[in-house]
Amino acid sequence: MSRIVDELLGAGLVVRTANPDDGRSSFAELTARGRAELRRSAPYYLAGIEEHFSSLLDPGERRTLATALKRVADHHHAEASKR
Repeated sequence: MSRIVDELLGAGLVVRTANPDDGRSSFAELTARGRAELRRSAPYYLAGIEEHFSSLLDPGERRTLATALKRVADHHHAEASKR
């Protein structure tokens, strides 16, 4: 992951900021240029997800997956809010 962040830093797409809760780590935050590149590339990325993943699932499978992922996200959000 560090190597990828280093590449994004070099391209001016992210900056590193200190993690106030853990001095051993840092966050990678999008720059204005990084945000613009994300917006530009998002339609292609989302089309790929639809073509290679979502379209292969029937509506029931998509609902099940959404429910499971929401449970995971809710758990991690609750854990993060405890810190």
